[in-house]
Amino acid sequence: MDYHESIEACHLGIFPSFYEPWGYTPLETAALGVSSVTTDLSGFGGYCQKIEKKIDKKKKCPGVFVLERYGKTDEEEVKKLTDFLYKFSQFSEKDRINNKIQVHNIASYADWKFFIENYIIAHNKAIEKKA
Repeated sequence: MDYHESIEACHLGIFPSFYEPWGYTPLETAALGVSSVTTDLSGFGGYCQKIEKKIDKKKKCPGVFVLERYGKTDEEEVKKLTDFLYKFSQFSEKDRINNKIQVHNIASYADWKFFIENYIIAHNKAIEKKA
């Protein structure tokens, strides 16, 4: 099995990071149709919280689950993660299918066609500062 096949064979990626500037792995799993759990201390987790407004909140299965870890103790976070894992294990087949659909939707919001403009702006600001 190659890397992509091994990810696609999973039901859930678990990335309860204490800190990640972006967090590519949860995005990679989302792009491959696999749900993940991450935290609000990862850049991708924070991004998912922002784009939640664009996604149908009525859906039980958001695709990428973001645990609020900022300002929480390790004990609180472990409890939240174990509660989440139990809840996720109880998803019906229909819930798992809906989750796969929703996670693809989330991954589409992280397309370069949306991000490239920010990189160009940052680049131009850096050039202006240097001059």
